[in-house]
Amino acid sequence: MVSVGMNVMITFNVETDLDIANGSRGEIRAITLSKEEEQFAREDAVVTLTAYVLVKMASEKIPSLAGFEESVIPLRPLERTMTVIDENQKKKK
Repeated sequence: MVSVGMNVMITFNVETDLDIANGSRGEIRAITLSKEEEQFAREDAVVTLTAYVLVKMASEKIPSLAGFEESVIPLRPLERTMTVIDENQKKKK
């Protein structure tokens, strides 16, 4: 779950030259909902299909983007899943 004002950490290398990389920190400034969410946002307390969040990054390397405050960038939420196979599972195959 995310909220405006929440501190966040980047967990994926997005643009390493601009310090938007694993371990970089910032603060959520705004949350933009996808079109599918807009009808639910007024009624439901929890929404899961966020289009993107505006994050003010701590890095000074980020160039100003037209229409955004300094060091604020739009980021899409990223979800990843991994499968871990232990030694016992390898032997069964």
